[in-house]
Amino acid sequence: MEKPEEILKKASELCAAEKFEEGIALYTAYLNDYEGTEHVYYQRSKAYFKLEKFNNALEDLNHAITKSQTPAHYYGERGLIYFFRNEHKKSLEDFGTAISLEPTNPFRYASRAFIKDRLDDINGAIEDYEKALELDPEDAISHNNLGLVLEKMGRRQKAQKHYDKAEEIDPESYGTSKSRIKRKEESSTQATKKTIPPTPEQSVENTPTEEPVSKTSHFLATVKNLLTSKDERKAFKQFTKNLLTGKKNQD
Repeated sequence: MEKPEEILKKASELCAAEKFEEGIALYTAYLNDYEGTEHVYYQRSKAYFKLEKFNNALEDLNHAITKSQTPAHYYGERGLIYFFRNEHKKSLEDFGTAISLEPTNPFRYASRAFIKDRLDDINGAIEDYEKALELDPEDAISHNNLGLVLEKMGRRQKAQKHYDKAEEIDPESYGTSKSRIKRKEESSTQATKKTIPPTPEQSVENTPTEEPVSKTSHFLATVKNLLTSKDERKAFKQFTKNLLTGKKNQD
């Protein structure tokens, strides 16, 4: 009979190899024989999510939350799934709970700001991004995303200041040869009928795409990437950057 740690190791390796059904089967076998920890339930929830079995993923996250002494991360993960399922009230409640559990963690505010922006609560998104930056002034992605929100409101001068700050902090990701807003103006005037300018929902590099990318499929792909990442903060920040601005913000 295999030792419990060996079962978990094999399950993790199978999921890493994208053999999610087999990985889930091993996690389930483990849970049938041993008491489940928050980590085991969380790992299985990620595998369920990759298979788009959202109800199973939510059930496992509920177990993880119940067993955890520090469940803020799990509330954030569950809130993201609720958002994807269009259960927006529950999504915001979970992100709010994560904030209440970690009120000095800027990442929690930036996460909720992203959700509020997607739900067209622009003022709420600005408030949360500003709180995130109050706690972490060197967060390049929050500067960039706050710039996007401000630009949507027509506050272009203030938006450009945040774009500039993002570039100053992380020139590799946000560096440009001229102002972001100026680049957008020039891009829009040069667009042809066959070429569609990149949109926030499209993952692009330096060139426009021939066809628009499905908003839903892109969102699903980025969420899947989030739930298989080893680094929660880095993964979710990358997810929000990809979803809102494209891979390298060349829009």
